[in-house]
Amino acid sequence: MNNGFDSSQQNIHTKIIVGIERLATLFRFGLQDQAKKHHLTPLQVQIILFIGFHPRPSSPSAIAEEFALTRATVSDAIKTLIAKGWLKNTGLSGCP
Repeated sequence: MNNGFDSSQQNIHTKIIVGIERLATLFRFGLQDQAKKHHLTPLQVQIILFIGFHPRPSSPSAIAEEFALTRATVSDAIKTLIAKGWLKNTGLSGCP
């Protein structure tokens, strides 16, 4: 059956998918390692990275949508990061 891909294309696609899965695993382990080193949760590290790589201010709602979490979960994590000195409270609307 011809599905539009020959076997060499399927092999390349499989290798790409496996490579992406390996990178995701490495990222997850690195995230957990950094979180432990700095007494943070992996979610808190992800929020710091998200904010660091997005030039405009991010609202808790935008972060919650990005990570498929509730706004309350993200707001709690942000409050903890502010209390630990990792983030500053800018007083933006929608931010804790």
